[in-house]
Amino acid sequence: MAYIDSIFAAAGLGLSLAACAHSAWCLFRPCRHADNVPLVLLGATAMSLLALLSIHALETGRVPAFGSLEALSFYAVTVIAAHLYMAIRHQMHGLTAILSPYIAIVIVLAITTTGQAVDVPIDAGHLSVTLHVTAAFLAYAFCTTAGVLGVAYLIQDRNLKHKHFGATFQRLPTLELLDHQMARQIGGAFLMLTLAGAFGVHLVLLRGDAAEWATDPKIVATAITWGIYAVLMHMRTGGCRHGRGMAALTIMGLLFLLFSFLGIHLLANSVHHFVLPGEGAI
Repeated sequence: MAYIDSIFAAAGLGLSLAACAHSAWCLFRPCRHADNVPLVLLGATAMSLLALLSIHALETGRVPAFGSLEALSFYAVTVIAAHLYMAIRHQMHGLTAILSPYIAIVIVLAITTTGQAVDVPIDAGHLSVTLHVTAAFLAYAFCTTAGVLGVAYLIQDRNLKHKHFGATFQRLPTLELLDHQMARQIGGAFLMLTLAGAFGVHLVLLRGDAAEWATDPKIVATAITWGIYAVLMHMRTGGCRHGRGMAALTIMGLLFLLFSFLGIHLLANSVHHFVLPGEGAI
């Protein structure tokens, strides 16, 4: 299993690096005739990781989102899917130059966890677990694309401020389009975080160990993340909904989400964990 995982993950890494190189070249050198090449490469990256996850799902009979390898691969697939939809639907191909290096880093992290033991809960095949996991990873995808839009917004704002109207300015979307899409992604992230939390509470009630989960570090960090996106939603519907400050807060929201997703496990023990010490994957 670990050997097959390594092959698919390495293929995904190679394709994502190719997308990085091509999208960066297009960002600095006008090449609109080749707009779709980085998107095709990212799509192939997602297919490679999806093949890995499908093998795990068929062999285990559960949603493949337990263990760092599965979780990071699932995350990469959902982020790529959200990006492809947005880039194709709204002609935002230039964002691939920002997202593809990020995806490559995620896959590198996934490769380093190949072969680790996986702690799978007894109710992993329960419908509520599947719904909880799906909603959570969709939330991660929306948060990530919102963060990418925030980075692009700051770049474009700086280009306008300093009157840099070169290839990068031409390739990235306008501030208005970035702001509009950022608002939509934040809305999707908040909705999915809310649904994931609701399904999570339902699972805890079914298990009957609410006291243990209520004080868990990851649960607390996730609740804070939900609060951050609730504030972002409120700001979007209020008077201070535009500009660099909003973009910066959106990026900060993504950073805190990543901390609750991955970083919290490096600092504290959590019942909502990905891996167990030891060797050999399930």
